Amino acid sequence: MDWREFLAKNRERIVREWFEHILQTYPEETARFVRSEKNPFLNPVGSAIKEGVEGIIDWMIDEKSRDDELLSFLDRIIRVRAVQGFKPSEAVGFIPSFKLVIRSVSEKSRPSLSEKSIRDIDEVVDSIMLKSFDIYMACRETLYELRVQEVKNRTFRLLQRAGLVYEISDSDESSGSGDPVGEN
Repeated sequence: MDWREFLAKNRERIVREWFEHILQTYPEETARFVRSEKNPFLNPVGSAIKEGVEGIIDWMIDEKSRDDELLSFLDRIIRVRAVQGFKPSEAVGFIPSFKLVIRSVSEKSRPSLSEKSIRDIDEVVDSIMLKSFDIYMACRETLYELRVQEVKNRTFRLLQRAGLVYEISDSDESSGSGDPVGEN
């Protein structure tokens, strides 16, 4: 059996088991809530993880899938984990657990996957892992930029309140000598 056929045939089971593996990376109380609350508005984390997992598996099944589709599904999960403060290895660590799920499901299935199919899946998952790390780093970079901008804004507002900010008007700029302050 082709590995894509295997994924399609066992899709629901794989989604369920992979989702559970991901929930094990959260504190027990959080995992219980994410597992039990089905409303996506009350449980956006659980919804993002579930949609991401389903999308990644569907992307793997569809031979005509584009990388931008995969990136979108990965982003749903990784963005949440980046904001939650997971370390890089923890944030993308759910990707290798997919290999464990596949092996587990394969061992319980008839027919099971061939060694070649498992190696093929491993290769795809390794590629997904690298893409995941790129997404995580981009998310963290955005978070740091937002934090720096917020510090700048707070500092400016404090200086403004203290009366230490002087705004330069267009007429001030045109009448100046153009020399930096203090230089002759």
